[in-house]
Amino acid sequence: MAVNFRSAAAAGLPTYLIGLTLPVVAGLVFMWGNNAPLSYLGLNAGALVAGLMLASYPPSRLPDFTWPMLGVLIVAILALPLLLGPELDGISRWIAIGPLRMHAAMLLVPALLVIAARLPEPRASALIGAAAIVIALQPDRASAFALLIASIASFMLTKSRAMLIASAAALAGLMTALQLPDELEGVRFVEQVLHFAWIVQPWAAMMMGIALIGAIVALLIANRDTRVETLCGPVGVAAFLSGLAVASLLGNYPTPLIGFGASSILGYGFAVFMLRRSMGNI
Repeated sequence: MAVNFRSAAAAGLPTYLIGLTLPVVAGLVFMWGNNAPLSYLGLNAGALVAGLMLASYPPSRLPDFTWPMLGVLIVAILALPLLLGPELDGISRWIAIGPLRMHAAMLLVPALLVIAARLPEPRASALIGAAAIVIALQPDRASAFALLIASIASFMLTKSRAMLIASAAALAGLMTALQLPDELEGVRFVEQVLHFAWIVQPWAAMMMGIALIGAIVALLIANRDTRVETLCGPVGVAAFLSGLAVASLLGNYPTPLIGFGASSILGYGFAVFMLRRSMGNI
């Protein structure tokens, strides 16, 4: 049984790794060609190496009782910015790790969606609802929107009452976030990267857009098991990433994977890390 689990967990690994690598490399090429600071290139390249190592770490089975504990722990870490900062113009959505500021939702929510997919009612909806409240209070409109998209996608797949409740909680979180002030100015190579690229280099915008779509598709096709219980996790992560990408086109929000920032890159790797472990608990 252990051999079968490891073989199944490793089968889709190359697809996951390619899905993560393509948009990050495309973003690096764009930043290098448009005179981004070398520190931007170094951070994203380092995050890519760390994300690939995390995603490819040999899988092991997790006891069933650890999944809800991990979910609660991730929500608690997600809430840390509200308690400890840092704060900028009334907004607290980052986890400070030394000199780095990690975007909490981009880093943690993808893995949380994998965990929620493994849990029965009402634990799954409780985790997503708690995350929605935290994200709304930070406030983080883009992540609140992405969480709503992920919850709706999971509900459409599972038709479960838990995901319907989670979708309602995510919608309430988004409505709350929209009522709170969020006036941060955009930073070049961080927010609205595709919009900026389309103005200066349309071919680069198309290249990065295709690569970002590839990262989303990789999550959906890496696992060939078509059972609902194995699809819910990757579908939720793919929908969350899609929501972040759409939000970055509509407003002044970070563009995942192709923009400057380690959080979404490490978050993708962390999600794959958890996805490969979830296969042993079905």
